[in-house]
Amino acid sequence: MVRDNSAGTISVGALLYQAESLAQKLSTFTTDSYPPQTVSIARLLKLLADRAYEQLAALESVSVLPVGEQARAMDLGNIVQCLHSYLRYLHASAPLETPPGVQQSITALISTHATAVLGCLASEINVLVRPQWRYSLKYVDILHQFESEADCVLWYALDRTRELEADGVRELVEALWKRSSFQKAGSVPKHIAVLSFPGLDRDDVLLYPLLAHELGHFLDFACEDNQSEATASILESTLPAPREVFAVVLTADDYKRLADTAAICLRELTADLLAARMAGLGYYFAFNEYFKTLDEWPGEGYINSRSGYPTFGLRLKLVWEELTAAAGGTGAIETLLGRLQHWPLDGLPHLTGYLDTSGARAREVELPVEKSVEGTVEQKLEILANNTLSRSIPLIRELARQIIPDSRVAKVPADLDQMVELLEARIPPFQAATRSARKAAGYSAWSFHEFLTAGWIYQLSIGDEREGALEQKRRAIEYRNTCFLLLKAIELQDARETIAAIMTLSGRTDESEKPDTPIPSALHGGVLSGPSIRAALDASDSATRLSICPDFGDGPIEAASRDVHLGHWFRVFKRTSLDRIDLADPASTAKARLSGQGEVFVKGSEEFVLQPGDFVLAISLEYVSLPPGLMAFVEGKSSLGRAGLLVATATQVAPGFKGCIVLELFNAGTVPVILRPAMRVAQLVLVTTNIDVDERWLYSGRFQVQIRP
Repeated sequence: MVRDNSAGTISVGALLYQAESLAQKLSTFTTDSYPPQTVSIARLLKLLADRAYEQLAALESVSVLPVGEQARAMDLGNIVQCLHSYLRYLHASAPLETPPGVQQSITALISTHATAVLGCLASEINVLVRPQWRYSLKYVDILHQFESEADCVLWYALDRTRELEADGVRELVEALWKRSSFQKAGSVPKHIAVLSFPGLDRDDVLLYPLLAHELGHFLDFACEDNQSEATASILESTLPAPREVFAVVLTADDYKRLADTAAICLRELTADLLAARMAGLGYYFAFNEYFKTLDEWPGEGYINSRSGYPTFGLRLKLVWEELTAAAGGTGAIETLLGRLQHWPLDGLPHLTGYLDTSGARAREVELPVEKSVEGTVEQKLEILANNTLSRSIPLIRELARQIIPDSRVAKVPADLDQMVELLEARIPPFQAATRSARKAAGYSAWSFHEFLTAGWIYQLSIGDEREGALEQKRRAIEYRNTCFLLLKAIELQDARETIAAIMTLSGRTDESEKPDTPIPSALHGGVLSGPSIRAALDASDSATRLSICPDFGDGPIEAASRDVHLGHWFRVFKRTSLDRIDLADPASTAKARLSGQGEVFVKGSEEFVLQPGDFVLAISLEYVSLPPGLMAFVEGKSSLGRAGLLVATATQVAPGFKGCIVLELFNAGTVPVILRPAMRVAQLVLVTTNIDVDERWLYSGRFQVQIRP
C-alpha cells in the first residue's frame, strides 16, 4: 500500500489491475474497426500501458516501499489514469463518428500549415479529429503532454534509473516502439494528437472550416518550444503579479481561478486568430453561423460567465479584424467586397450584410480596456481577467501572424465566380468548368479553404434563397446536396496522385492528350466517338456541356467510350436475421439497408478485397453531369470480366443526371479480387438522344447528386 496525503491510500495492486485492463482494451483497436490514425495512437498508448504495468509489477513484489518508490508508484498511477482518458477519446472515434471528410480536411490543413510551423513532414504528424459529444476533454497531444519539464516526473516513473532527461522522451518512445511488433508501421510520429470538434455532423461540410480552430490549438501547444513567443508566455507576462493581486485581498485559490480563466480565454482567442488566417472567409462565415445555434449571442462583457470562454461578440470581432486590411489583417473582406460589386446575384445584400462595417453587430463590440479593480471578490476577478485580455490581445495577434505568416494566409480565390457557378450548376467546385480551362491551368485543383469559401458565398447568396422557395423536406435535401458537392471536392484533393500511383502499379502510362479529329456539327441518335466526347466536355455553352470531374486530360477517353475510375466508397452486405426483403415495400427495403448493409471508405493507398461469390455496391471516382441531349450506358471492362469481376448490372444513366455512378460489383470467380481506388473499373458509353430532352423529362430522382453508393 502507498499512502498519498491528498488522495488517501493507493493500492499498487489496484493500479496494476487498471494498467492490465487498459492494455487489454487497447489491444482491441484494429484497422478493421477503426481509422489508421486511431490504431496508431492505440499502439503508442499500449506501449506506455505495458511499460507502466512492468514497473508496477516490480513495485508490487516489494513488501515495504521506500519513500522514493512510493512517489514513483503514484507517478505510474497518474500515467495509467492519463492513458485511460485518452482511451475514452479512442472509443469515441469509430469511422462513422469521424467521417473521412473530416480527416481529409484536417490533413489538408496540416499539409499546408502544420508542417511548415513544426518543421517536419506530414507523415510525422498524426492527428485524429473526433466529435465532442461524449466527453469534455479538449486538445490533447499525447507526446507533448509529457515533454515539458513540469511533467517530466511522469516519464521518470517509466525509467527505473531515473536518468531520463526531458529531451529523452523521444528516445524512450522510439525505443519502446522498436521493441514492439508495431515497428513495421514505421517510426513513431513526432506529434500524435487528438482534437475534439464540437457540433460535428457527418455531412455538414459547410462547418468544416471550424476544424482550423482545432488545428490552431494544436499549433499553439505544439510549437511552444520552437517559438520565442507563445500563448503560455504571453499569459505569464500579462497576468498581474501575485503581489499585485494579493494587494486587493485575493487568496491563492482566487489567483489560480484568475490564471485559469485567462488561460482558457487566450487559448481560444489564439486559436480563432490562427483559424482566421488558415481558413479565411470560410472560417468567418462558419463561425458566425455555428454560434447562432448556441444562444450565446450577443453575450455581455468579454468573458462568458457560464462557460469561462470569451464571449461570441469579442471572438467574432477579432476574427473579423484579422480578415480586414483596415485593422492590419489579411484584407480578405475588402477583396471580397470588391469582387462582389461585379456579380449579378440577387442574394448579395444578404451576403454583404456579413461583411460591411455597418451590417454586423460584432463590429459594435469594443475591445477590453484596463479598469480599476474594485468591488466584490467576484467582480475583482472579472475585472482582472478583462485587464489581462486587454494587455494580451495585441500580443496574441502578433503571435498568430508569426505562426501563420502573410505568405500562407488564406486568400480569396481568383476564380471564385467560377466556383460559385459550378455549385449553382450542382457540380463539385474541384476544377474549372471546361476542359480547355483545366488544361490552361495545368489541371490544378482549388485548395481546401478556396472551395469552402466558395461554398459559403454560394450558400449565403444563392443557396438560402433556393431553399426558401422549397417545402421543408426539400430544403433539407437542397442543403445536403450543397454539402455533398463540397464533400466530393474534399475527397478529390489527392485524386491525381492516386490515379498516377495506380497507373504506375499497373505498369501503364496515361497519355494526357490525343490527336484532334474533325467531328460533325450535329449528331442525334448515335454513340459518341472519342473526339465527340472531348468536344462535349469542352462545349462553350454550359447547358449542353458534358461535365466529368475530375478530368485530367484525354487519357481515359477511348474510341467510343470514356473510362471511369473506382471511387473510395463501398456498401457491403452483411449477414442478418432478416428472413426476407419485400422490394415493393419502402419500409422493408429501408430496414434492410439499415441493418443489412454498411458503408466502408477505402483510402487511396489501401485496398478492398472482394471475396468469391460476394456482391458489393461501389461508386465511381468521377462525378458526372449529363446535359439534356446525352444519356449513358455503364459497361464493364473486358480485362476485369476475364478475371471474374462483373460490373454494373443496372447500366442506364438518364439525361440530366448529376452525381457519381453506382457500380454493382460481383466476384463470379473462385479467388478473391483486390479492388483499389482510382483503378479503371468501367466505361461510359455516351449516346445522344434523337431530340434534346425537355426539362420536365430530365432526371430528378432521389439519386441526384449522389456521392456514395
